[in-house]
Amino acid sequence: MSAPANGQRRVGRALATRNATKTATCHVGSITPAARIIETPLEENALAGQPKKRIPRAAQGERRSHLALRAMNLVPCPQCKYPKPPHQACPQCGTFRGRQVIPIKAKRTPA
Repeated sequence: MSAPANGQRRVGRALATRNATKTATCHVGSITPAARIIETPLEENALAGQPKKRIPRAAQGERRSHLALRAMNLVPCPQCKYPKPPHQACPQCGTFRGRQVIPIKAKRTPA
């Protein structure tokens, strides 16, 4: 007898699928009445994949080593000395390579 395909389970000699209709064919080819098919909910992890063997924490860490976050590299702006990302316009004064590239609105003081 062959193993059931993915998404199928054996109910007696009949083969039922997840979307089982009210009749099912057994391996001989005859039709089984609906009263003989037992509709029971499957366990939560019955169809889920299970690990073949335990993975050590060191191996898990090696696999996730590239997921680490790095601190952002900041350099001082040559005009206003505000820390900014390299090769980008300064968000404080709007200059890049010594010239104004972003128009900056004047900050208003609260009255």
